[in-house]
Amino acid sequence: MLSGAITPQDISILVVYSNQFKPKRGDKCIYFEGLPKGSWIRIYDISGHLIKESQDQEAIWKWDVHDNYGKLVDSGIYIYIVTMEEGLKRIGNMAVIR
Repeated sequence: MLSGAITPQDISILVVYSNQFKPKRGDKCIYFEGLPKGSWIRIYDISGHLIKESQDQEAIWKWDVHDNYGKLVDSGIYIYIVTMEEGLKRIGNMAVIR
């Protein structure tokens, strides 16, 4: 687990796992580790619809694969965008396999 303050130049240490998320394997969450304080996390489906967003104050954020309304998301590819307070961004993708 990370400790201490994360600075903007540290965005390269962001790790997203379990990627591929498989509940049959026992996965409970997708973890975003190494977040700079105050980062915005936005998750979109492959069509570009916003599925989940959160502003996190911790170095680790757990996504329980529910959308903003509490509904479990379907199997598919999802895009994440992490935006830091300074405007720097990190973009990636992840898979949910049910």
